[in-house]
Amino acid sequence: MAQKRTAPTPTKFLVTVFLVVLIIVMGFAAVAPAPPARAASRSPAVLAAVTETAKVTLPETSIAGPGFDSVNSGLVHRTAIAWTGTDAAHHLNVRVGTDGVHFPTKFTFPETSPNGPALAVGPADAPPDFALAWRGTDANHSLNVQTFPDGTKLTLHENSFAAPALSFTSPSSSGTLELLLAWTGTDANHSLNVLPMKVIGVGGPTSLVPGTKTVLSQFSSDAGPGLTGNISGVDRLVLGWSTRGAQQLNLAESTDTVHFTSALGSGLPQTSATAPQVLQRTATDACVVWTGTDAVHHLNVQCTTQFPQFPNPAQTKTVLSETALGAPGFSMFSQSEIAWTGTDAAHHLNVATLQGT
Repeated sequence: MAQKRTAPTPTKFLVTVFLVVLIIVMGFAAVAPAPPARAASRSPAVLAAVTETAKVTLPETSIAGPGFDSVNSGLVHRTAIAWTGTDAAHHLNVRVGTDGVHFPTKFTFPETSPNGPALAVGPADAPPDFALAWRGTDANHSLNVQTFPDGTKLTLHENSFAAPALSFTSPSSSGTLELLLAWTGTDANHSLNVLPMKVIGVGGPTSLVPGTKTVLSQFSSDAGPGLTGNISGVDRLVLGWSTRGAQQLNLAESTDTVHFTSALGSGLPQTSATAPQVLQRTATDACVVWTGTDAVHHLNVQCTTQFPQFPNPAQTKTVLSETALGAPGFSMFSQSEIAWTGTDAAHHLNVATLQGT
């Protein structure tokens, strides 16, 4: 006798239909092309690696890091490098050029120093062309400042055990051209000091009129400081130093040459026995260079789009192949440029362009 077949219930029928549809949909998904992957967004802190180009080794030798500065604006196209020579008396020297990396004109001065000099290039198309600051070889090791070509030397009743720093600036409060001198004091704390000086007689013979010194006892160092003046429309001075003892890099900012506020709190997680040098392109874009405390003293560059913060050094720091004696110089011509005294046997001066800064 034939077996009686029962009709499927409505519930079983719906389950069967659902499974068939699911199988069909999964089949189409297996053969359908995958949607294009979304490009990963680039963090503003992830910057291109810095590379060195157009390196020039000068036929000059030095006992310390050089002074270095540039102006490339309007009618002024001038770069200068200053150094203390390896001659027996350690005379001060300056080379000047107009393309950023070549320096055909040389000056050797009767002044001498046991340290490297500081240099600042004049921002105008009239004298002074540049200014020098140095620690003298007199018994007091007095600090000296002079503008060139027609400036009178100013010897201060101040001294330091390290090289000073120097920058032209034009504070918003006065609108007049000033030089700002910074140095590390010989007090027990090794406090940083700043002194503004008015430049009198711009365009002709010039003289310097010192203002009031500010002792920044909250900042101290075992080396000289670095100093960057107002550039690129950024109304800010940046003072850099290597902290006493720990040798951590730190920065402070000022808009009036008197009050300096720490920009980095406890500092960067980087160390140097000499001062860092800062270069700003805009209010938020900046780079800092320094000589490392590694065994051979490599040059380092770290850039940021979030100044004064320098986040994530693993993504924003480049260790160059170059090694240096003393602190490097850092300036902007048509591109960022770095100058340093080499660790070769003669300690030659070098200048190179940095791409990616």
